[in-house]
Amino acid sequence: MATIGNGPHPLVQMLGLDLHWGRIVTDRFMRVPGQEHVWALGDAALIPLNDNPQEDPVDYATQTAQFAVREGYQLAANIMASFKDQKLKPFAYTSKGSLASLGMSKAVADVYGFKLSGVLAWLLWRGFYLSFLPGFAAKFRVGINWLLNSVMPPNLVQLRMLPPATRYIHFWKGDRVFEPGMLIDGFYTVINGAFKLTIDNPDTSEHFEKVFGPGEHFGERVLVKSELRTGLVEALEDGLLLFIAQKDFTRFARAFPFLDKYFTDYIEKTFGGTDKAFAPGSSNQQPGSPAQPKPELAKTR
Repeated sequence: MATIGNGPHPLVQMLGLDLHWGRIVTDRFMRVPGQEHVWALGDAALIPLNDNPQEDPVDYATQTAQFAVREGYQLAANIMASFKDQKLKPFAYTSKGSLASLGMSKAVADVYGFKLSGVLAWLLWRGFYLSFLPGFAAKFRVGINWLLNSVMPPNLVQLRMLPPATRYIHFWKGDRVFEPGMLIDGFYTVINGAFKLTIDNPDTSEHFEKVFGPGEHFGERVLVKSELRTGLVEALEDGLLLFIAQKDFTRFARAFPFLDKYFTDYIEKTFGGTDKAFAPGSSNQQPGSPAQPKPELAKTR
């Protein structure tokens, strides 16, 4: 059983040529009937292997590299022969077998009717592909590399791939975007869907709720506080958010004075001020403590 994902390119469907099984119909010389100077080979072509092919795949060249390489040689020879008004040669080839690597230096092979498995089949598989590399230098370089890897494992390097600072994040209904106690990570803009913010302070019994729809945003308090999240945001329906990491959002907002004023006014209007206490751990001063200046966004210099 083979699960090779081979097949003609979608462009083949747009060429207006005769197709069968999704492949371009050709004669035994790989010419496309009804077309002048048009030839086809490889996965895109349905090349018959005899003069009277039936509705049976065995009557046609298979979609493998083993056949495609030979088709290339034969097609080149036929094109040259057509320029010289010489007789064309029909394509004919019998598969020599098949090879499949199973990993861990193991493979299976069926070569000229002989079935092999294990390390011997794997070496045969390696040798087969090595023989197809173009040029002696490439064969020598790859062969030495394989030999060294067999006795000395290659050096492995793990690269830390950080996600983009600005990215789209999809949430399903009921998913939590963040919740109290989580680190402040960034700013969110709603692209589609609906998201509900809930903030509760059990000490003061303060409660705040707001539903955000497309075009609205939340998380802007990262500009004035570097504390833990005090609210819960969850998706009321499937939705998409545009996320901007905290540092990038802060730099961007501080680079434009009008954004400074916009977010200060927004926080004042929505939350009742930048120092509003909706949950324990906020920057709101405790009763009896000396008055503190109201936090402001850093001004652009």
